[in-house]
Amino acid sequence: MMRKPEIIFALFLALCIFACSGKKEPYVLAGKVVNTDADSLFIQLPVDGKFFYRVNSVKVPIDNEGNFSAIIDQETSGFTSISFPKTRGSIRTWIEPGYSDTVFIDFEDFSKLAFTGDHADANSLLNNFERIPYFHAFGGKDEKYQKDSVAQRVYDQVMDLNEKELVEIDGLKVKDKITDSFAKAMAMESDLHWKSVFASATWRHYYFKEQLKRKSPYNDEWKELYLKMFDETDLNNPEYLVSNYYRTFAEDYMNLYPRVAGIEDQPDTTLSQDERIRAYHQDRIDNIREKLSGENEELMWSFYLYNAAIQKQYEKVILDSYEELKYNYPETLYDPVLKEHIDPIRAYHTKLEQPMSDKIIMIENADEYTTWEEMVEPYKGEVLYVDLWATWCGPCKDEFEHKEGLYEFLDGKPIKILYVSSDRDEAEGKWKEMVNFYGLEGVNMRISQELFWKIWKDMLGSNTAAIPRYIIVDKEGNMIVKEAARPSEGQKLYDQLASYLE
Repeated sequence: MMRKPEIIFALFLALCIFACSGKKEPYVLAGKVVNTDADSLFIQLPVDGKFFYRVNSVKVPIDNEGNFSAIIDQETSGFTSISFPKTRGSIRTWIEPGYSDTVFIDFEDFSKLAFTGDHADANSLLNNFERIPYFHAFGGKDEKYQKDSVAQRVYDQVMDLNEKELVEIDGLKVKDKITDSFAKAMAMESDLHWKSVFASATWRHYYFKEQLKRKSPYNDEWKELYLKMFDETDLNNPEYLVSNYYRTFAEDYMNLYPRVAGIEDQPDTTLSQDERIRAYHQDRIDNIREKLSGENEELMWSFYLYNAAIQKQYEKVILDSYEELKYNYPETLYDPVLKEHIDPIRAYHTKLEQPMSDKIIMIENADEYTTWEEMVEPYKGEVLYVDLWATWCGPCKDEFEHKEGLYEFLDGKPIKILYVSSDRDEAEGKWKEMVNFYGLEGVNMRISQELFWKIWKDMLGSNTAAIPRYIIVDKEGNMIVKEAARPSEGQKLYDQLASYLE
């Protein structure tokens, strides 16, 4: 790994090359981390000045003295975030061509976070501002703004916090400690963030009263302030796209505003499960296209497709809408990350046109089983590796990517895999599709909800279920390992299974 003098020389050489090329000089971000064993970090870069999650992320090595450096060749300014493997949270900076910054991070004491360089004071202020990363999450940081039952008082409180941030930003401008583009972006983000706080408080109260039919302070004042706030915000303002809080606020407008306003159509109960899913996605995509335009439509449409695709439900409506997006925005900057998750949907539907492998055994009517013994009785005499999963479970499907190594280990051994789905009756078609797509060689069954919970409560001793879950069963049908290793753990699992063959 490069030592600090070598890093400095490399940065100097790169800057000289840029100066000679006539291009804008790059942004340079360097720093030092202490009290961590991380050997790299990730920098989430803006896309043409806009924030789009997981697009344009670069991995930067950390040397054995804790130093790192990155030369970022971007023509536009924008927010970035620095994150580290195995840690939560991130540190934010502002990228601006021709500028440079350094950061010091102590993983045992984040209060020691320190910036130097061109944006030092502004970066410090950015990281000192209170920010809520996830809204509408029960138990989340937004709950403290929902304690007051009076809508106007809550609205005034959060907008006062917005105003205080604007005063601090203006203070840096007066002292010439922040560039105009950075100040404008921080003001945009402050506006979106604190409006999202009030939207979250309103939605929580609405949800409890109207959806759960519980006691709630929600009334017409909450509704009127909520709708007025959105109506007075220009969600087609492209300058908002600099902040990730645009997505948060716009999603509320697309998905929750119609419900609070009482204008959302009631679902058609005559539709099949697949038809309802298609209608659900299409309604939300149509809502984006109806209310937004230009860059704002492109970003929110792309983000919706991205978020739907990573759920790995492989809905064809997402594939169809992606093709329409590409027709309307053939040069979309978000395509690299979209394509990564859209291509598997295309592969999924291509695979369904092919016959199922004869190594896949489907047990019909397994939903009629009432006991564990019924499930495992036919396979006595063999060791069983039971995989509890469901079509809606992303981590379950991630584990299927490691099945080939498991199959190779099992070849010729008296061990059988039981893939046991807990999907409800209405998902049977999706379950059979996914068994075929993932090529789940072994015995496949879909059990009832009653038996699923009976296994968890009576046999696994828990009132809550967390899948994927793996169980090893001996040749007599007894659970001998109630939480076995996963396929992704490779040799650890193989050794565990082999120990029960003796």
